[in-house]
Amino acid sequence: MNELIHRGHGIRVQSEREGADAVIDGVVKTFGFSGVLLDDKGRARIFEVTITAAVTVRDQHDNRVLYDNQNFIFAASLSSPTIHAISLMKKTQR
Repeated sequence: MNELIHRGHGIRVQSEREGADAVIDGVVKTFGFSGVLLDDKGRARIFEVTITAAVTVRDQHDNRVLYDNQNFIFAASLSSPTIHAISLMKKTQR
């Protein structure tokens, strides 16, 4: 997937299937979120986020699968300011 993004000169992301060359379909299978580093008051400052998803990228023109991973795993460590910013973005989108 990363290679597709890095080599994809001229790739434009859009939310509509109509007019797209390829479509990404996916389902989040699991979501894990836990504190891994605590401050001196016992509050989590670093969080580990793990998402497992079923992901398929399909060429719209000839219905060919370009990428398929039914157990795509994203894992990242995020600091509490990042988590706070994400939660603020979610609140403004409602």
